[in-house]
Amino acid sequence: MIYECAIIGGGPAGFNAALILGRARRSVAIVDNNRPRNGVTHASHGFITRDGVTPTEFRRIALEEVKSYPLVDHLQNEVISVDTTQFRFELVDSAGLHLKARKLILATGVKEIYPDIEGFYSLYGKSLFNCPYCDGWELQDQPLVVVSEYPNLFHTAKLLLNWSKNLVVCTNGKASLSDGHKKQLQSKDIVVMEQPISAFIGQNGLLEHVRFADGAQIPRMAAS
Repeated sequence: MIYECAIIGGGPAGFNAALILGRARRSVAIVDNNRPRNGVTHASHGFITRDGVTPTEFRRIALEEVKSYPLVDHLQNEVISVDTTQFRFELVDSAGLHLKARKLILATGVKEIYPDIEGFYSLYGKSLFNCPYCDGWELQDQPLVVVSEYPNLFHTAKLLLNWSKNLVVCTNGKASLSDGHKKQLQSKDIVVMEQPISAFIGQNGLLEHVRFADGAQIPRMAAS
């Protein structure tokens, strides 16, 4: 069988594409590995009619809806290769299944590059977050820290001020901020710390302190 469309990725974009194509009576194969980007979080926010839904429940509802259309097939595997011919795409998944499709949608989303800092993984998704629009409401007016080694740090810091003015900015030893940006942040009473971070310290998934390589330590309740 040659599908009219294959979709790689089972997040909101992939499932919504499968839903629309299924309703259009197109034959669709949606392939995903059930490792959603937000799988560690306790709830997803900012998605109208589903604000606060858990990633597991969102996936359950999405599968239920797309599988009600007979021309949509869902395969819970990982695509390991894609080849092209003149008129179609040929996919091979982790189960060894070969799929053929005339069109291909890549809906794999993005993956973060996590900092190599002690304590990160035990806190990520509980008090360490990467999206203030997703989790900022629950942390409003709390002592926060934003950590980044990249030039977008300045923009992120300004954005976080919408949720809390009690903010510390950390570059983790990198030159992420220009002198002008540092002055602008400091004019807003934002502390800028440029020394490397040695550890995020907390219990039961909740951040308590950020410890630096020079021995300094600051109390914080959450980080972005």
